[in-house]
Amino acid sequence: MKIIGSKLRRRLSSIHPPTEQKKKALLIGIKYDTSGSPVSQEFGQLDEPHKDVTSVRDLLIDVYEYAPENVVVLIDGEGRDRKVQPTKVNMTREIHRLVQDVNPGDHLVFLFAGHSTQFTCSDRTEDDDKDEAIVPMDHSGNSKKSKLILDNWLRKHLIDPLKPGVQLIAILDACHSGTLLDLDHNECNRVAIPWVNPGLRLNDTMHERVVRRDDTMIHSTSVVRFSPAPSRSASLDAILARMAQQQPKLSRSPTFTFFRSRTASSAELGRGRLARPLRVVKLPVNALKEVLRISIPRCKSPESTRKCDGLCEVKEKPGVPYVISFASCSDEQVTWENKRVGSMTQCIVQVLRKEPRPKLQRLIESVSYARHSASRLMHDAERRRRVMAKKNPQNAGAPLEAVNFQTVQIGSQQKLNLDAPFEF
Repeated sequence: MKIIGSKLRRRLSSIHPPTEQKKKALLIGIKYDTSGSPVSQEFGQLDEPHKDVTSVRDLLIDVYEYAPENVVVLIDGEGRDRKVQPTKVNMTREIHRLVQDVNPGDHLVFLFAGHSTQFTCSDRTEDDDKDEAIVPMDHSGNSKKSKLILDNWLRKHLIDPLKPGVQLIAILDACHSGTLLDLDHNECNRVAIPWVNPGLRLNDTMHERVVRRDDTMIHSTSVVRFSPAPSRSASLDAILARMAQQQPKLSRSPTFTFFRSRTASSAELGRGRLARPLRVVKLPVNALKEVLRISIPRCKSPESTRKCDGLCEVKEKPGVPYVISFASCSDEQVTWENKRVGSMTQCIVQVLRKEPRPKLQRLIESVSYARHSASRLMHDAERRRRVMAKKNPQNAGAPLEAVNFQTVQIGSQQKLNLDAPFEF
């Protein structure tokens, strides 16, 4: 994807002498339908990944003049050479080759169409406390992370080795793929869309997005950090014991009465059910304030370590490569395929076949509208299936796969100029 007339390109050209431009691509599509993939309920067989790879390969060669020998394809299939199948060893080897010996001005393309998954992030480097991983054909399910390729590895070996001035376009057509490359900018590249996605309800994804991390407890003059689920700092008995040590200094003191009932619930107590008094403690107001100030900590909001807050400005950053990732959904969403409506990858190819050098914003909007329309069709079909299930459960059919909506995500290493023309 080349920015035409960009000041950034001109500056990079002056810093790095022009060399013969290389165009390379690595296209991976996994259907998980061969004997090399274990039978798994977590990662079932797919239909469209091979079609995604073929359509992108033809687009690069026919429209963007990529040499066929520079487009590496890894797809699974019975009888194929083991060296060109998408095993973890082959995938990591080809990723290293893709970024090897590239110079400013070179164009790279990376496509992954298949399964991806999530794990709890132990080092708190993710906003949602989840690490993402892509699933090779020779995986062993979620139980063995060593057979997967984590997002941290992808960032280290696919993004970090790129020199300034190198261009990488990544297409990630998989579940939980929004931040699969751990790029610095995501929120600031969003395009306004005139709808709200009604996704699945009563699930944990919305809850998992609301997390508080790195809270800071202010205790006297010291600052102590604690985990997101800290233990109680002081029990009621400890507070009462401290109260009992104080001597009243005022003639009039507030009285606190605590009740306990062997038969009444808390709701019944709220309605006035009879309860016997537990104890009565009298304490001067000043002493009470001192006890509460020490025993009950105050918390301030956590400080974010994110590089993108959604309000980034377009600035020239000659020290970073030009990277864009198209992800089929956000981290908490799952993506799906359908022969009738295709995939996000096929939507991108259709747009670029008609207009090879559109503005970036136009491409994002076109793909987002296409995927939203596809999701609406799936939702309508699932709604009809549920109505039929109530009338005739035997002929209702199986629930449609992943009827949640998909929000196309755009990641980058710098805030993108959405008005800039581009090409692969």
